[in-house]
Amino acid sequence: MDFPVKIFDDIVGSDFEKHNKKQVTEDFVTENFKEIGWSVYRPASDTGIDLIAIKRMCPKNHTKISKTYPDSIKKCEDCGEKLIQVKRFIQVKARELKGDPSQSQFFGYTLASKHFRTDPRHVVLLYSDYSTEFLLIPMYEYMKIFHENESMGKSHFGTPAFRQGNNKLNSLRKENNHWSWRSRSSHVSFDEFVNVKGLEKISNCDFDVKFEEYQKEITEMKFNMFFNYSRGRETTKEVEKWINEYLTSKIKENKKTITKQREQTKKVLSKELPEELKRSIQDGYLVKFKGMDFE
Repeated sequence: MDFPVKIFDDIVGSDFEKHNKKQVTEDFVTENFKEIGWSVYRPASDTGIDLIAIKRMCPKNHTKISKTYPDSIKKCEDCGEKLIQVKRFIQVKARELKGDPSQSQFFGYTLASKHFRTDPRHVVLLYSDYSTEFLLIPMYEYMKIFHENESMGKSHFGTPAFRQGNNKLNSLRKENNHWSWRSRSSHVSFDEFVNVKGLEKISNCDFDVKFEEYQKEITEMKFNMFFNYSRGRETTKEVEKWINEYLTSKIKENKKTITKQREQTKKVLSKELPEELKRSIQDGYLVKFKGMDFE
């Protein structure tokens, strides 16, 4: 199976610059997903999600990535399980591969802390319109790579730039037709996310069936990596150590109480707010926070 395929024969990647390539890039991704049976939508509002892809699949992962079920089929033909609707929230990062193609090229992209949702159905799609390759990385897999490789995680998530600047990342490399993340202390292959292999990764129904388990793991990894202070030139190692110890203690304390505090706040508001105000909040503000509705 070829994925992605060249949908637009008359379009050359070099014809587009950063100011006009977003639309055609997302169209290219959309049409490729539609070719293999996904329904794809573009959100009207910018919420950090570029595309939403939906497809019916077997919850026990018997559905081949090229398989599409007609509406008349309700159950998996292999195991008899009822088909489920799989939904993927895709963030597309399209960049030019820079460097000598005969040697090592790098793919520079930017991600901020707000882009890392605590939802295993989210996907980071890295795409170079010069190489016509997709790197499809489920949020859980992305976090896991950097969590298991501590030095990579610290350089990616633990710096002030991650929280305050654009933190452009230039460590993703392509060399001899292989993709990897390279830094001074790490060299990790990303080949398992390229094209069809990446499509298989994001088609894993476990992210939907075991949603809460994956969500909990992502939360733990975010706590471990995001709240890590890296010192600048004017900060001593002693101060860096003290700040990180303080952050660690606060994280442990807050992880135990935050859920309880939310539930208590919800109960108080449910009991004490006037009915008209509750309806107003319910129809407006809380629309943004699913699962926080008044009982």
